[in-house]
This record gives sequence, structure tokens and C-alpha cells, in this order.
Amino acid sequence: MEGQTPLALGPGAREDGFGSWIVPASARSPIPHRRPNDPLRRVDRDGLKQATLDARSALQEAAVAAAVAAQRAFAYAEKLDEALAALQRAERAPVSIPKASRALGANVAGDLSPREREVLALVAEGRSNKAIAEALFVSPNTVKSHVASLLTKLHADSRAQLAVMAVRGTLS
Repeated sequence: MEGQTPLALGPGAREDGFGSWIVPASARSPIPHRRPNDPLRRVDRDGLKQATLDARSALQEAAVAAAVAAQRAFAYAEKLDEALAALQRAERAPVSIPKASRALGANVAGDLSPREREVLALVAEGRSNKAIAEALFVSPNTVKSHVASLLTKLHADSRAQLAVMAVRGTLS
């Protein structure tokens, strides 16, 4: 290849002695420039303008979606704060046990079947009827019946009261 001009470099190219080639400006092909009124230039601008509008629209939609999501998250956070405050107040407040269950004391606890005691322990853990049913290998309807029986026997108004009674040992 020494002494020969590579075809790609064009006429008048010469080697500089260091393995590189020098191409005279006259041999270089000019880069065509578009004129201001060139229809291709107008198409490029129109396409660019449309792409810009599309991008702006997509960004605005994303910003609105983010704002809505942030607003929902803030609302959920407020609800969680309220629930946490209620739980903290409930922990500090003395639990009122209905007089009827206090008067019955051990008699009420003695009236509970072994299965009702199991259900009561699982209610105290905060499990749902379905979770209790799976743990005891019974149907959720059976658990529902046991819970209703516990509410009646212990004169409780809610599962939460049942759980408190079980945890605090007021059934002894």
C-alpha cells in the first residue's frame, strides 16, 4: 500500500510520513447546506414542533398523575395517623368490662368449650374468621358461630372487646 493513495481519500492525498494521510481541501467533498426555504427543512421543523408538543403533553399528564397520587398518599397518611392516634389512646384508656361479665367471672369462663377457648385465643391474636378457620380446620361459618357465641356468653360488643378480655385475663 506504500506509495499508493487510498481511493477513499480522493485525489491529491499524500502520506505525512507518520502513517497518516493528509487530504487537500480541494479534494474534500463539501457538505450540502439546506436553504431556509427548503421544503425538507420545513418538514423537519414541523416534525420537531409536533414531537415537542407531544412530549410536553405527556409530561403534563405525568405531572397531573403524580400530583393525584401524592394527594391520595397524603390522604392515606392522614387516615393512618388518625388510626394510630386512636390506637394509642385506646392503649392508655382503661377498658370497661361489662358488669355482667365481671359478675359472672369464672362462671362465664367455665362455660366456654375448649373450641371456643381456641377461637378466643386466635381472635385475641387479631386473626380473621377465615384465618381462624384455616388454623382449626373448620369452615369460616363455624368460626362465625363460635365468635357469635363468645360475644353472647362474654357480653362483649365486638371482637376487640373479646381480644382485650382474653389478653388481660379477665376471664380467669
